[in-house]
Amino acid sequence: MDQANVRWCCDTNPDLLPTLSKNYPNIRFTTTIYNVLEDKNVTGIIIVTPPHTHYSIAKMAIESGKHILMEKPFTLTYDEAEELIDLAISKHTILMAGHIMEYHPAISLMKHMMVHEQLGRILYVEFQRVNLRPSLHQINVLWDLAIHDFGIMRYLFDANPVQISALGSYFAQPNSSGVAFITVRFPDNTLSHVYVSSIHPVKRRSITMIGEKKTVTFDDLKPVGQIKTYSMEMIQPPNHKQSLNGRTCSPQEDSTTTITINNAKPLKIQCEHFLECMLYDKEPLTGAKDILAVTRMVETAQRSLNSRGAFLDYPSI
Repeated sequence: MDQANVRWCCDTNPDLLPTLSKNYPNIRFTTTIYNVLEDKNVTGIIIVTPPHTHYSIAKMAIESGKHILMEKPFTLTYDEAEELIDLAISKHTILMAGHIMEYHPAISLMKHMMVHEQLGRILYVEFQRVNLRPSLHQINVLWDLAIHDFGIMRYLFDANPVQISALGSYFAQPNSSGVAFITVRFPDNTLSHVYVSSIHPVKRRSITMIGEKKTVTFDDLKPVGQIKTYSMEMIQPPNHKQSLNGRTCSPQEDSTTTITINNAKPLKIQCEHFLECMLYDKEPLTGAKDILAVTRMVETAQRSLNSRGAFLDYPSI
């Protein structure tokens, strides 16, 4: 990015610094965050550290007047997120969460289809995010995996949910590895279902959105043809009364279309957006509103998980 320079890199592992310094001679390296915070030439900081450190590091950075892009989960409680946002407002600094999927070109295309009513009324959305990969930071699959899909569905629907239910188990290490099945109910009775697992042998990253006019699918692991649409015709069959609103679905002939999307990297788009917000004092797409809503969704799902899958009302913000 032409308008930004990487001035510092901070890592608590001193063994990494000699190699990093050799490979990146124009960057300063340190094992202490205080060197970064005291540098008046640093305007923005990207925080990619274990989740339990996010709150304390971000608080110090905000108090030092730095803008922040912080990896998910932004914080591990709603109250901590709210406190950081209030502090950032008082210090006139930008806060942005690394909800990277909201910057994915495929998700932007799906949003475009919804806004322009190409899919018709959305009936339900299904998310799969599974892999054989225990969390590196002792957080469960809600905070590690499902948080991506919570951000996506909020962005797509531009609304907060009504109810959330989460049912799951831990099998390897408590509070880290596991599986969860989450149902999220939005206004107008639109449902989203999320399946996340860190103990599944086959990696999958997919979204299926069922609309009255069309269905759209997204496979994040495909190098090309990630987006497909399927045209669906809602018809009134003879002598058939027990169907969706008195109708049933029938696929149209030659109804499948594969769409080529912009191959820009979501991480690059996210970082460019952070820079743009700093330069022009803009509220990020994944700023305060998104941070609070997504954190509240994960907290509500966690309470439901602790209550063996009970449907819980989503608290108003």
